[in-house]
Amino acid sequence: MKQNHHRPEWKEVFQQAPVPDQKDAIMDQLRFIETEKGSQRRRRGLYPGICAAVCAACAVMLVFAFLPSFHPVSAVVSFDVNPSIELSLDAEENVTEVLVHNEEGELVLDDMELEGVDIDVAVNALIGSMMRHGYLDELKNTLLVTVKSEDEQMRSRLRESIVNDIEEMMEGNSLQISILSQDMATTNEYTEIAQKYGISEGKAALISELVQSDPAYQFEDFVGLSITDLDTLIQYKDLEYTSITSNQVVNHSGYLTSDEAKDVVFGHAGVDQDEISAYTYTLDCDDNRLVYYIQFQDPYAGYQYEINAISGEIIDFSVTLK
Repeated sequence: MKQNHHRPEWKEVFQQAPVPDQKDAIMDQLRFIETEKGSQRRRRGLYPGICAAVCAACAVMLVFAFLPSFHPVSAVVSFDVNPSIELSLDAEENVTEVLVHNEEGELVLDDMELEGVDIDVAVNALIGSMMRHGYLDELKNTLLVTVKSEDEQMRSRLRESIVNDIEEMMEGNSLQISILSQDMATTNEYTEIAQKYGISEGKAALISELVQSDPAYQFEDFVGLSITDLDTLIQYKDLEYTSITSNQVVNHSGYLTSDEAKDVVFGHAGVDQDEISAYTYTLDCDDNRLVYYIQFQDPYAGYQYEINAISGEIIDFSVTLK
């Protein structure tokens, strides 16, 4: 009788349990016990076995009830400036996981709890934090958005929606930035090399645009550059993006112009500009920074310079007397 007294309580607990598959099975067991109630006295040998089965099923169900819920990932969205952050999304486009690729990303995240948040809210929080921490401003003004999903329609729609949201935020803050965006399948050609260098697959795709343009380039030459650096170099080389879409905002105010670079080296060399000949320059990458390589001659010597394309610092120079 003591066991019969607890059966209604078991039913109530099971009916409220959050694991449907296990609950149905156990409810079947309880219904079996109720229908066999009149014959329990004649078959007491069966009752302990049934109770053991119910208890075992209960234990299994309780284990599953306390396990964290699992949400399959439907899409992954990455945001790269120099901070690099990835958001995994479920089918309802809520954030299920946040992955940070560098220390700048940790600073931007700033203890925000984004799991369970809608992607629109998460985008506003992340971009706002990038602006507050000085990673998006008049000088650092290029953002790369990458959407990965096996669902082509979903990733295309997400990309368009996210870019529109960011453009509205920038307009509200009177800030013009270059927004690069792309979408790709979850499994893609950039996965392995991105893991090798600890960067997002989106940034790996952007670097590949440069590497393919010049056989002398090595992938590792560009890993340390910001997205603004990479976009500036691509624009300087007049390269056409193959898989990346741009909002066509070009703003490289953080870098020396070619004329400003010329003034730096002429001032350092102390030459008469009217006597200069064979002047050439190129913008390129060296030691994870953009630099100008400049060469020229006057009647007395040949000059070679390497200067920082942002600060104008003279990194190296040589003078060869004639």
